[in-house]
Amino acid sequence: MVSQDPFVSFRDDVESSMKRLTASFEQWKELLQNTNTAKDYEFNAKNEELQEDIKDIEADLAALNDAVVAAERDRARFKLDSAELDNRRGFVANSRQIVRNIKETLSSPTTLAKIEKDKREQLLQRSKPVDSKISRAKSAIEESNEHYMRSQQQQQELLVHQQDQTLDVLAQSADRLIETSKAINVELDVHRRMIDDLSTDVDRAADNLNFVMKKVTKLLGTSDKGKIWTIFFLIVVMIILFVLVVYV
Repeated sequence: MVSQDPFVSFRDDVESSMKRLTASFEQWKELLQNTNTAKDYEFNAKNEELQEDIKDIEADLAALNDAVVAAERDRARFKLDSAELDNRRGFVANSRQIVRNIKETLSSPTTLAKIEKDKREQLLQRSKPVDSKISRAKSAIEESNEHYMRSQQQQQELLVHQQDQTLDVLAQSADRLIETSKAINVELDVHRRMIDDLSTDVDRAADNLNFVMKKVTKLLGTSDKGKIWTIFFLIVVMIILFVLVVYV
């Protein structure tokens, strides 16, 4: 009986599976062209789904082909003519060719190149943040070093300026000390000359005083009024000389 033909029960399931497979394959191709396959979850899920569907359909087609072979061996039982057998064989062959084409596309050089290209792009995108962080870190270190060098240079310049100011003050103090010492030497020379002059005047006054005292001594030995007035005059002269020597 026709109802017992195994091909009929398998064919409907295979047709339904083939429709789902071709629809999924079209979606897969669109995702392949328009997304980055290395990071697109939907593409990876669709790719795995296709692989599983292909395995299932290949198993169903193998069973369907066995059904065609069995029906061909017992045509009378299933009441099949040559045209029906050719139609069944054509269905199986056509379905297998579609599956084969999909498998070849999934693993073709063009597909693999696109997937590899997407992987490289993904790696580059992942490395960019790291490179950016490294670049920022280098910039920060260089800026910190430059700031430190400028700070050290400014401190050195300030230190040199302070040292120059200190040396200028010391030089001015040394100049003032030299001028003061010169003035003291001049003052000492003046005082030495004054002392020498005073000593000479004192010596001269002492000689005059001795001379007067000798005269007084001679005059004290007489009672003549003229001599007495002479003594008085000499005493006055002696006092004047003493005052001149001391205060002039």
